[in-house]
Amino acid sequence: RPSGPAAQRPSGMTCARREAGAQRPAASTASCSASPGRTPPEGRSRPDARGGRARRSLLLPVLALLLGALGLFAAAPAQAQTTVWTATLTVDYSTNYNAVPGNWYGCWTPAAGNAHGLNDCAPAADLTDNTFTHSSTDYTIDGVYLYEGSTTGFNLHFDLNGLTGAAAKTALTGLTLTVGTGATAQSFAFADATATTVLGVSMLRWTPSPALSWNDDDTVALKLTAPGTASKPAKPTGLSATAGNAQVALSWTNPSDSSITKYQYRQKAGRAA
Repeated sequence: RPSGPAAQRPSGMTCARREAGAQRPAASTASCSASPGRTPPEGRSRPDARGGRARRSLLLPVLALLLGALGLFAAAPAQAQTTVWTATLTVDYSTNYNAVPGNWYGCWTPAAGNAHGLNDCAPAADLTDNTFTHSSTDYTIDGVYLYEGSTTGFNLHFDLNGLTGAAAKTALTGLTLTVGTGATAQSFAFADATATTVLGVSMLRWTPSPALSWNDDDTVALKLTAPGTASKPAKPTGLSATAGNAQVALSWTNPSDSSITKYQYRQKAGRAA
């Protein structure tokens, strides 16, 4: 008769899991082994440590649980993004226009007497599309520009026709403005914007980090996105469980789903349904 740790009854399970990466094989395996010192599942008493029969009596219900555990597998869902608006900005440049100090880059439909000196944000001027629809409401973009003041540094401004900065932030919270493409692209959440007033016009402002750098006649890609509906990942198939000495070995086949980054599995208290 064994003695010492070999004769102790397992009181719980620990499961080693294997993450599915870009180079994962067609099938993954995992093992579950007994772990001393943990509380037995609810409604089940700890068996006596003597003899293999008691050990088998514990493993059999565990095996039944694991065979029915395919529905307990989970993977992080992929969060899609919905494009609300895209446009290309041709940067206009103005400096110290009409006695207003600073450097202006972008477009801004005339306001406050056009004291900024920038071209209009319109398809006929410097913005290929200046309207978008969100939550069944139509919006018109009056301004997208960088302003560099002597004390403010570069700030990105976004002006919506007929809306104050505070109202625009409330209406568009959840949206993200992406400026540029590729490795140099920067994203600005409307929830993080600051309401500000420029030349008597209320709008939104962000401080880019690192600073954006635009020059006259540059073309800049702009995009508004909203969170999409999370897609449910595919389930693994061919789940099987093999009882061993104080452990249960699991194996399954990974689905062809690049959105899956890992699997999680757990023991369910009581018998499997």
